[in-house]
Amino acid sequence: MKRKEKVTLKTIAAQLGVSQITVSKALRDRPDIAPETKRQVVKLAQQLGYHSKSHLRKKSRQKSTLLIGAVLPQVESPFYADVVKAFHQIAGQKGYQVILMVSHEDIKTERRIFDTMSKLQVDGILAAVSQETRDPKPLQELAHQGIPLVFWERQLDVPDIPSVTFDEQRVAEMVVKHLIAQGKSKIAYLGPQSFSSLAKNRYQGYRQTIENNPFLTEWTISCKTNTTSSYSAVRAVLRHEPLPDAICCYNDRVALGAFNAIKEQGLDIPTDIALAGFGRFMGSNWMNVPITQVQRCGYKLGQKAVELLIEQINTRGAAEKNNVVLKSDIKVLPESSAENEK
Repeated sequence: MKRKEKVTLKTIAAQLGVSQITVSKALRDRPDIAPETKRQVVKLAQQLGYHSKSHLRKKSRQKSTLLIGAVLPQVESPFYADVVKAFHQIAGQKGYQVILMVSHEDIKTERRIFDTMSKLQVDGILAAVSQETRDPKPLQELAHQGIPLVFWERQLDVPDIPSVTFDEQRVAEMVVKHLIAQGKSKIAYLGPQSFSSLAKNRYQGYRQTIENNPFLTEWTISCKTNTTSSYSAVRAVLRHEPLPDAICCYNDRVALGAFNAIKEQGLDIPTDIALAGFGRFMGSNWMNVPITQVQRCGYKLGQKAVELLIEQINTRGAAEKNNVVLKSDIKVLPESSAENEK
């Protein structure tokens, strides 16, 4: 006896002459699919005996759990404390509780987190993906299960998932222009240049400004996003002439490694080498050392992300998929305290 072939989205799509995405959306009753197309898809699915796990999971989600899942890439940054505070306060005002889980920038851990949140039947997920995350499929699968998602700070190129981010590229351009205005001409970028949307946008802002100024030359110092890696990278650069007269750092941990390497060589900050970067530069090491810092309000980002997610939950994903970009600013500290920084 011939074994019956498994019916999939591809099977239905092929018979109706539509895309698999159209079939998936029709089975999820998405408003952007024509009623007649939905009727045809559902009818054929029933005739063929199609049963998707995501469709069954979605049926079990009809009753709200009033739980929101939040995925953090790490917890060391004070910036994330402000984001989490907003998550709890704003969600609490709307009657939701927030479950926090940390990926520690690890893809496997991140995927386990998404699976756990699916099993907990959270009403929606706030996701800041890890530095290494490239594959959107785990997130698309959650969306297919009927779980609304919102990217915050970091994002993947997935049209159906809204996001709340900062203007990383624009403010990186501002940082380089500020260093130029201080008389700096050998400006290096310290950190990763690709991977996450965060790294790409910050580096692109630096690179674009360098290219627009003919008297400058791009100077990239690659390192990981931690103090140990940046210290080793800058220490190696300072062993040979010429030396940079300014370094634009990816984050505060990268900047601290550069700071330690510069001070170890007996160089002055900012006279010999100016430091600039994204982060809340905290601790005794930074005392009385002028450093150009990018200021970003973590609370505002968290507030907007929760509001967007609850809007998606209340409309069952039918609300407009907005990509909100918040403004950052720069300031030379320690002239005043830096609040709400990463």
